[in-house]
Amino acid sequence: MIGRVSRWIVPAIVCALALPARADNPYIRYHLTQHIGDGIVVWVPAHWHVKVDAKQGTVLAQQDPDRRDAAMLMLAMHPARPGETEDALLDAMVAGAANEMKVASHGAMPGGRGRMLIADGRLGDAAVRVGAVVVVANRATMAGVLVAKPAEFDALGSVNMIAVVLASVSAESDRDAQFAERERQDKRPDQPDLEPNRAPIAKTDFARRWQRNDGVAIYVKDSQVGTTEYGHYNSQGAGDTFSFQRDGSYELITVQKTKGGRCTTTSTIVEKGAYTMDGRRLVLKPKTAYGQFSFCSAKPEGQALKVTAARDYDVGMSDDGRLVMVGPSCGSFKEFRCYDHARWEMKPAN
Repeated sequence: MIGRVSRWIVPAIVCALALPARADNPYIRYHLTQHIGDGIVVWVPAHWHVKVDAKQGTVLAQQDPDRRDAAMLMLAMHPARPGETEDALLDAMVAGAANEMKVASHGAMPGGRGRMLIADGRLGDAAVRVGAVVVVANRATMAGVLVAKPAEFDALGSVNMIAVVLASVSAESDRDAQFAERERQDKRPDQPDLEPNRAPIAKTDFARRWQRNDGVAIYVKDSQVGTTEYGHYNSQGAGDTFSFQRDGSYELITVQKTKGGRCTTTSTIVEKGAYTMDGRRLVLKPKTAYGQFSFCSAKPEGQALKVTAARDYDVGMSDDGRLVMVGPSCGSFKEFRCYDHARWEMKPAN
């Protein structure tokens, strides 16, 4: 199982693969994004498609599964076998990745254990560069292979990128799953854009209700008597429900709630208008907006809101059927945080 093997090997990888000292974040440097699911947490190149086989202990990340010449990254984890050596594994992995291989570089990873190999070869009619990193430590083996066109191989980060990806692997916990779910639904400006060549969304799949929620709670200590502590939670949350009709109309309902001490403030905003969607691009044209507000649980008060200008979004569908939106995070009412360019995902509503 990936979870068991990764718990053995990750500490060894972090210590053994001493990466070049850099002040910047390696995940940002190599344009990596976090994949959480299938029992594993791993950082891979942004926009790549990820397949995990927990039984075999393998991860396959592909730049584009429909292109034979697209770059790919393969990871493998398993208990170390008697007599298994890093160099033997490197030779076998690289030999199986392409044909006519000629070794360009072979040696130890900088600063510690772990071996790397870079070779040039051919994959069909295309010239490719193959890089591999292997670590055998703490009774486990962890390996990664990157296959890409020569220029693209260097741009992706060569074997240093492989080492960063290997060092990022860990077993998925319940907390990781909860965090990943929140990250997907939260409106964040630091997420990657959608792939330009993504499959278009069919209008029949798009015209339905979609929803998202996010929130945070912070514990505040009020007092302490002896060893007993007393306190409360301040919380903040928001949720959206989009209803897209087949006649080209839409309704957006945004609910926000903030609790601080004994005061709870709630707002509900309803925006209605028309939309156009060509499969990859969504344009919202608001016509009316109305808000209802309750301050510290007082009687709700309603008022008409100023309608915003038309808003453009890039849209796509995730592998598990969620609507992905990239664009302005706020509608006719300013939320807790408003970004001109953010990304979030929404589940189909029941």
